[in-house]
Amino acid sequence: MKENKNIKIMLSVGIVCLLLGVSFIPAFGAETINQHIEQKPIIEANGDTEYYAVIAACSEYSNPDNNIPKSPLPPIATWKLSSFYKSILNTPNWKEDNIILLINEQATVNNILNALTEMSEKVDSNDVFLFSWQGHGSEVPDEAPLDEEDGTDEVICPYDIKKENGTIKNYITDDELNEYLSQINAKGMLLIFESCLSGGLAGDEYDVDQEGRVVIVSTFENTIGRASYLIGFPMTFGLAVACNQKFMFHAKDKNDDGFISAEEAFKWAKPLIYSELAMYWVALWVFLLLKSGGDPVTATIQTFIEFVATQVAAYIMSGHFLFNAPHMIDNYYGELNLFEENATSAKTPPLPEEIWDETYGIPWTFLDRKYWPQLIVEAELTEKKNNMVSVHGEACNGPGPFKYEWNFGDGTILTGENITHAYNKKGTYEITLTATDDAGRTQTTTLTVEIQKSRLRIYDLIERFSFLKPLQKNLINNFPCKSQITGMT
Repeated sequence: MKENKNIKIMLSVGIVCLLLGVSFIPAFGAETINQHIEQKPIIEANGDTEYYAVIAACSEYSNPDNNIPKSPLPPIATWKLSSFYKSILNTPNWKEDNIILLINEQATVNNILNALTEMSEKVDSNDVFLFSWQGHGSEVPDEAPLDEEDGTDEVICPYDIKKENGTIKNYITDDELNEYLSQINAKGMLLIFESCLSGGLAGDEYDVDQEGRVVIVSTFENTIGRASYLIGFPMTFGLAVACNQKFMFHAKDKNDDGFISAEEAFKWAKPLIYSELAMYWVALWVFLLLKSGGDPVTATIQTFIEFVATQVAAYIMSGHFLFNAPHMIDNYYGELNLFEENATSAKTPPLPEEIWDETYGIPWTFLDRKYWPQLIVEAELTEKKNNMVSVHGEACNGPGPFKYEWNFGDGTILTGENITHAYNKKGTYEITLTATDDAGRTQTTTLTVEIQKSRLRIYDLIERFSFLKPLQKNLINNFPCKSQITGMT
């Protein structure tokens, strides 16, 4: 029995190592794929260099059957598709006017190709260009020029992809992409493809990995990939984190040239990317462990069975195994500099929901505090009636919950988001609101109210207590100027 138990333990350990190896080995093996040309001296960026990009992504297709993920789950959220776009805007060398963003219904065949044509008219030989695609990928029979050893062209599948009589329509082949990219006269290009079979977009004579380009793909030529509903497309998400200098942890300038290069960003992001890819299997193993009553051997065997079943299903449905293997093909001489190091964005602090989008659901405490926007606080006088005032406070651009303290200028201090206060004397009062976020940062704002002298306090008592109603007639007789008793007739 003891011998059988040892065999089970060894088998479990072996399966765990296999699953983790499937997730993490490419992170190290990809390094051997990266550089396949001789490196030459770095081409330094200068003040005349402009940075341009076309960023396209699609999770919600014209045919809902193509959505990522499929029904009943809703498609991957738009903010996840645009995470990389928002990251690169956090450095001043990337300008919003120089970026074309195409998400979902905007990411059609014509729009993508027209955007590339537009860039060919803007980008000059001293500029850097970036193209990114997140969405479906597929393959079609090799079209002229014939250059594919396996007889198929790999394609990206825009929003309007469709199938007619068993034939795919409205796609963009690797050769066609290369033709359009070749019209863009940039000194360097970064091309990012996160889609099934994306590794096949590079490697052949007329594919996208031409000289002067850095290509990052999410799979091998003959494997399909998967996205995560939690974070969207894991490779692009990892690159977004690597490039976002608002985060406390992001890619660093290793060679002290003042820039974070494409190579430095990808090298930093790889462990994060493969950790994301491994999360599914780790979570499944933990679930099965709890389901089996804490038996690790049973949980491990069931996880392995699930892994095999997934591969079999993937192959039956697509003719390819499921295997995410993000790697880089680097045909740029030296390092392709992309982001200025330690530079803050000059953009106006966005609204709270936009800030939250830029954090991709990551808590504020994970962001480098020096990049936090200034706390914004607003005070509003919502109602003023006689000597009564009602105020409302609101704060944003910081971690909540927020605390609100009101100083009404007459010695009264109250706390809360919505407050009503009665003044005892006439006069002009300055109301000060101090808001404090959950990190202890404070910000103040003021508003001014004017309280007029009146006999409203007596009138208010009459209105509140019915037994005082007989006094109303006497008051009117003694004060014929009705305006002195506002609201009386």
